[in-house]
This record gives sequence, structure tokens and C-alpha cells, in this order.
Amino acid sequence: MVGLAAVLDIAEPGDRILMVSYGSGAGSDGFDIIVTDEILNFNRSDEFLIETLIKSSEYIDYATYVKFREKLKLEGE
Repeated sequence: MVGLAAVLDIAEPGDRILMVSYGSGAGSDGFDIIVTDEILNFNRSDEFLIETLIKSSEYIDYATYVKFREKLKLEGE
């Protein structure tokens, strides 16, 4: 879905997008999307683009993730 959102960030009316799922299963789904004029009504300023959000991400290690998500209980807590 992040990939589709990134494509929609730069899409123009009339563009055609092919989105296909993949995986280890026996089947997949494909979607043929045609961009309409409604895309022009969305706020696509730089601060909301997927590319900008990814570049400004702060990556954390797994130990920090576990701490924030409270996935690990220590004795006495």
C-alpha cells in the first residue's frame, strides 16, 4: 500500500496504474486503476509526500521497539 500511495503522489489524471499482489500462495490479485480528475483535489504538498515521510523517518533498533510496545515483561514489574 505504501507503494501505491507513492505512485498516487505523482500521478496525473488519465494515468493508468497496475497493482498486483504477490506472495507464496497459489493466487494473487491484480488491480487496474485509472486516475481521475479528483486527484487534483488532494493536498500533495511536499510535506505529505510518501518520499518525504520516508526520508524523515527515524529508525530504531529492535530493543527500543520492544520497550516502546511493551512486548517484554521483566520480573518484578
